[in-house]
Amino acid sequence: MSTLGTLTLERLMLAYPRFGSWRADCVMSGEEAPTGPLTLTVGDLTLVGSVLRSGLDATGKPHAVVVGGIGWERPLSSPLSYHADVGVRLRTVLTDLTRLSGEPMEQPTDRALDLGFCAVASTPRAPVRLRDVLASMHRCGFVDKWRIDPDGVLRFGARVGAAVTARATVMRRNLGLGMRLVGIDGPLAFLPGAIVDGATVRTLYVEETSGKLQAEAWAA
Repeated sequence: MSTLGTLTLERLMLAYPRFGSWRADCVMSGEEAPTGPLTLTVGDLTLVGSVLRSGLDATGKPHAVVVGGIGWERPLSSPLSYHADVGVRLRTVLTDLTRLSGEPMEQPTDRALDLGFCAVASTPRAPVRLRDVLASMHRCGFVDKWRIDPDGVLRFGARVGAAVTARATVMRRNLGLGMRLVGIDGPLAFLPGAIVDGATVRTLYVEETSGKLQAEAWAA
């Protein structure tokens, strides 16, 4: 059975994309809805995340949405502006963004960017989140796309996986959509980048009900 902190889950829907943050919809038993940073354990996969929102669906039925890298959802409260005659350093910008997010990051190789770099502050009419700044930097060619790994660390570039050797019983295929429905014992080996049924996983959906796990592997 999967757990969120010390709580046992009755139902789980986990979406783990190739890039960006993973997200889990969790229903459990208990008297209080969980909050704050928590570890989600799904079979052999351990995910460091935080509760985005939670509440009681009914008495004794807490419901929570948990995400990885929640700090990157924070609005950019003040504008960022950098200038250097020899080029703004990538590490300088990413260090400030990491500090604002409160989340860990594995820095890519440092290099000089343009002579200037700026990001406007968030407003009610035009919200800007820290992840939006990373997306802007990607569009400018400064960084690769980012992902949140199971340990909660933001890293750049796609995860590299290997052919799955764990149990992967293909229950249904829809190759027109690039989807395989797979019966599994644990999801760790099936994270994006893994090769299942001859295709590379781009997004993994894991569902658990009554202690049974199954995964939808959406592949290239």
